[in-house]
Amino acid sequence: MTPPSTGIGHNQGPPLIGAGSWAGYCWRRARREVWDNPPVEVIRRRKRRAEELGLSYAQYAPILLDKGVRTEALVFDLSGLSERAPAAPLERMAAKLRTLRHCTVFAATTEAAHLVDDLNARTGGIIADCARFPRPPAGRRRDPWARPPRLALDAFLQPVLGMLARHAVAPAAAVMIGDGVGAERIAESARLARVFGAADYFQ
Repeated sequence: MTPPSTGIGHNQGPPLIGAGSWAGYCWRRARREVWDNPPVEVIRRRKRRAEELGLSYAQYAPILLDKGVRTEALVFDLSGLSERAPAAPLERMAAKLRTLRHCTVFAATTEAAHLVDDLNARTGGIIADCARFPRPPAGRRRDPWARPPRLALDAFLQPVLGMLARHAVAPAAAVMIGDGVGAERIAESARLARVFGAADYFQ
């Protein structure tokens, strides 16, 4: 009798990590060689690149090992900000954005354009482009993810993919910064490298 599937993509093969298994040994050894013992100069280079992106080494290294692609862009989901965002959070965000180096910075928002304009004024124009998410219709709940999943996903996914295509940035070379299920679903469906919470990123 075939055991039940454990998830999409599982081929029902033996577990990689098992007591005394050859596959488990090879997997653990390969992981140690790649993750635990890189040359010092490689660690320094990764750490320097992580700092340029505003990430920690622990956040950046797994992206590099998993995707094998250098991160070139950050996509900031600003849709959670109100149209009248207070100056203090915007200044905190701008201070973080001003530390970024050697990467393209994008925004994605449902809010008025003045939020992006305000951040660009505070950072010297660091945001290169902005994906416009649709606003919820008048009288409906503000949470667009409460609508049918396919409709919500298509309406929010296409602006992000189009923006990346305009700037010749591969999705696997972009990281999304945003909170909530919307950012997670967009990042997963667009096959972006990772998604990190905005609250932690800007703290």
